Amino acid sequence: MAIVNNSFQMSQMIQKMTSSDKDFRFMATNDLLNELQNDSIKLDEDAERKILKALLILLRDNNAEVQNLATLAENTVETLCDNILSTDEVLKETSSIGLKTVISEISIDSKSLVTAICNKITSKLVIALTLNNCSVQIDVLDIFSDLIFRFGYALSFSYPTLKNSLIPHLKTQRNSISKRAINCLAGITITCDDKIFKEIIDHVIGELDRPLSTNQAKVFLNCLTSICKHSGGRIRSYVDTIVTLNKKFIDTQDDELIEACLLMFEIFVRRCPQEMNSHLSKVLREENVKVDIFNTYISLLRQTKALVINSENNEKFRHILRNQIPSIVRSLDRQLKEKSIKTRQCCFSLLSELVQILPNALADPINEADEEKNYLNNIIPGILYSLNSKNSSSSMKIETLSFLNLLFKNHHPQVFQNYLSALITEIRKAVKDDFYRISSEALVVLTQLVQIIEPNLNESSIENDSLATSSLMTSSLSYLDTLYSITFEKLKTSDVDIEVKENAIICMAQIVCTFGDFMSETQLQQAFAVFLERLRNEVTRLACVKALIKITNETASNGPDLSGIFLSAGTFFETK
Repeated sequence: MAIVNNSFQMSQMIQKMTSSDKDFRFMATNDLLNELQNDSIKLDEDAERKILKALLILLRDNNAEVQNLATLAENTVETLCDNILSTDEVLKETSSIGLKTVISEISIDSKSLVTAICNKITSKLVIALTLNNCSVQIDVLDIFSDLIFRFGYALSFSYPTLKNSLIPHLKTQRNSISKRAINCLAGITITCDDKIFKEIIDHVIGELDRPLSTNQAKVFLNCLTSICKHSGGRIRSYVDTIVTLNKKFIDTQDDELIEACLLMFEIFVRRCPQEMNSHLSKVLREENVKVDIFNTYISLLRQTKALVINSENNEKFRHILRNQIPSIVRSLDRQLKEKSIKTRQCCFSLLSELVQILPNALADPINEADEEKNYLNNIIPGILYSLNSKNSSSSMKIETLSFLNLLFKNHHPQVFQNYLSALITEIRKAVKDDFYRISSEALVVLTQLVQIIEPNLNESSIENDSLATSSLMTSSLSYLDTLYSITFEKLKTSDVDIEVKENAIICMAQIVCTFGDFMSETQLQQAFAVFLERLRNEVTRLACVKALIKITNETASNGPDLSGIFLSAGTFFETK
């Protein structure tokens, strides 16, 4: 048969291999075998996949002769293994895909064939693990992982060799290789005998008992975690030893190492609950202890605040605290999303102290382009979660809003531009809350948020030729209707708490000061009509007078006409 080098000839061969006529199937398979042996066949990736699929179907053919030929064709597995060691990247990748296809498609019922293929792959590829070629090792470890988890029962005779080849890779400097080696060893522990299992566990525990670098300790801890996840029942007798050994890593200062220890404990509690029961009191930390830790650090921050204000070396103390911010934010990132209300309240109390000592601590416009120094990406989601979560109590929402107000006050307005839309959505819900304290605090935050938008309008009016500032102005004005409607809804409502009424008046005054030149005549008339009504009420009169003074002082000369308001206000002097 001529060299098979075009898609038409290949499709003919595949068509015959799937024919209902056993003679056609036999002839096509025989032709393919000859071509493979003569190395005269040229297969692209798609053709190779189709050929493999057809061959795997023929392995279950009713005709014994066809089945035998298909088995002979599977000898190409050996060639694929050789090709994985090739320096030709395309050939290596194609061969790797071919082997993975064989492993995933071959029938588990064909036990003799499975055993033969497993032995061929193992004997060929185990040598590749000793080569100093990372890409080859990664491909081979992926193939071994597929092989072990699918046909572990057929690899029992190869486990000693595999174990000895995999263990050295736990100490490699490349995480991609050590992770794959861990996965393979964990797979082996599912079906290996007790002797192999003991050798693997003893080796890992022995390594953890020696002095190790932080990265190596994490690798061996992750290895135990993975083994427990896949073979929890078999590791039970080692629980006491492992927990005792693990204590020294919990006491380290490395967050990732501590995280690895806690993850391991979590898996052990799930997979070996009885054995872990006696250790739970040592592993679990009561929430009260966590709160005490928060309170201690908050007290330290307050002491630092006093030093920063009164000490001549205040910059030195600021610098020390600023260096701790990445660690603080990294620790709080996870805590802010916990279900525990008490923990989240402690987080916001700590952050409130921090932003008052170090303005722009969580985001500095100087470092705006540096995402790693923009900690608002970590903090804002926690704020939104606490405001939106169904299990957040009223005190939790008030604490969150109080911190948000401090956050706005102590940071440059520019750093909040990407978060305004999401924040306004949650603040709007809080303003509408039935509980007056939440609504009142939300209006205070809304007043501060309007002041954040104001610089954008000022910058845009100064540099009106700039396309960027024009866009910024358009973006800022897009919030006007939303902010107005949120505030006006509370401003015009009579049956609300006095605190809510006063904060609504102040908030509307800030909106008029900021957006007065851009508000419609209707909006201004509606707002001042309510101001006049509140001015006539003795309870809200003082707040309303303060709001009008603010509008008078801060609006431009061409601002809203207040003559009607002041004429009405004059009548109060007459009554006196």
